[in-house]
Amino acid sequence: MKNFLERLKDFIYNYIDFVMIILVIVLIGGIIFWRLDILFGDTNIDESTEEIKTEEPKEKPEKESDPKQEPKVEEEKEEETPSQEDTSKVDENVKISIEQGSSSETVAQTLFDKKLINDKRKFLLRLSDLDLETNIHPGNFELNKNSDIDTIIKILTNKI
Repeated sequence: MKNFLERLKDFIYNYIDFVMIILVIVLIGGIIFWRLDILFGDTNIDESTEEIKTEEPKEKPEKESDPKQEPKVEEEKEEETPSQEDTSKVDENVKISIEQGSSSETVAQTLFDKKLINDKRKFLLRLSDLDLETNIHPGNFELNKNSDIDTIIKILTNKI
């Protein structure tokens, strides 16, 4: 029995390095395989059949006629007249204007103020997940209040 234990001890002592290397490789391989969906996940936004109006920003004239005049920001609301039977499905469009160089945080605040999104953090996280934080285009947009975050992102990044 003592001879067996000595042989086992010698075997473990001689081959522990190889066992540890194999264990580390298996562990790393298991973690990579387990998290493969994050590395190669689908970040495409679903295409929507919803018709959405977007307006490109107009070119600024080289000369400003009145330096005291402030830039106009459109903030009009348009409501379709609902029928008396169905008042729950009111489509309300909100016009927003995004200036050149606006940050994603500023855009999120604007959308939150217009009640187009309920949570700025969720909007910013979704932008980050899709790697589109810097892809928001300036311009005038008409958004439906019932649009989900992905649809709004699609419109603002011109991914439609």
